[in-house]
Amino acid sequence: MESLLHQSSVGEGSRTDRNRNPGVTRESCYAHRVSHLNSPEGDLSFRSNRPVYAIILLSLSILWLCAIFLPLFSSVLFPNRDLQEVVNALEQRGAAPPEAAAIVEKTIETAGPLIRAIPVAYYSGVTATVRIGGSQTSKTRQASYIAWFQKQPKPLLPLITDYEGDGPRRAYRIEEGEAASIVRGYAIPILVFGVCLFLARKKRSPLPPGSVVESL
Repeated sequence: MESLLHQSSVGEGSRTDRNRNPGVTRESCYAHRVSHLNSPEGDLSFRSNRPVYAIILLSLSILWLCAIFLPLFSSVLFPNRDLQEVVNALEQRGAAPPEAAAIVEKTIETAGPLIRAIPVAYYSGVTATVRIGGSQTSKTRQASYIAWFQKQPKPLLPLITDYEGDGPRRAYRIEEGEAASIVRGYAIPILVFGVCLFLARKKRSPLPPGSVVESL
């Protein structure tokens, strides 16, 4: 009987203490929650403390870089056979494809044999043309190089293009490109990627503890 009275008195005393100081427990909970939000342990979600739009832009910029650099790396590791035959013919180390023999000979007469070529860009695409009489599909492959020719004191930027249509139709073209277009084509996506990376790494500023407590 005495133990029951003792437990009852203890329970009433604890309830009296909580009623006497009702804000202590609530404020301590708010303070704990605010400290958890501002502490490094609370920074467990990458999405929660970084702008979502910056993460989306960063992902798109990465895809843009992959669309530009992956074809180039692939062409270096696995060069296209037809375009490589044109390069070998310019170096006078092999025969050019029949459709490119005339333009290769003209290039050698103008600039001299090719001494060295470094690939800097590669493009491959398919174009479909729909007409009343039927549809036509053409493939385009273009490789850009920084090249040194025997008769040219400065390096050039030749573009070797291979056009392949339906059936046996095929054509080659060798023309000089502009260095500014190559630099611009690489500089813009790299710059965009750098800006998006900076925005994604920038964390949101934590809210003041007082404002969180008042809102809660």
